[in-house]
Amino acid sequence: MNVLQSLLIKLIGCKRMITLFEDTVEKNTKKFVFKVQQLSDGTYLVIQQSLRRFPDGKDVLQSEKKWQYATLKEMRDGDFKSSRQGKLFLDDQFWIGKLA
Repeated sequence: MNVLQSLLIKLIGCKRMITLFEDTVEKNTKKFVFKVQQLSDGTYLVIQQSLRRFPDGKDVLQSEKKWQYATLKEMRDGDFKSSRQGKLFLDDQFWIGKLA
């Protein structure tokens, strides 16, 4: 962890996350969000959310799944891989040269 990250954690009380992949699908009454983030400790967090959309534009979270992986190899074999958005992530350019 560099000095700036350490200072940010002290000042705002949170750890820095880098979003590696994000896919959002919006329909009339539903919204699906899939994110892959790298945490400041080097681990990976995968978040899959399903939201209900109302006519006034408000979104309400219906379900959320989170998985945390220590390595890219673990993440590549993760439980999310059977979902449509998980397959999109596994087919993404992000993986080129990562597991060689």
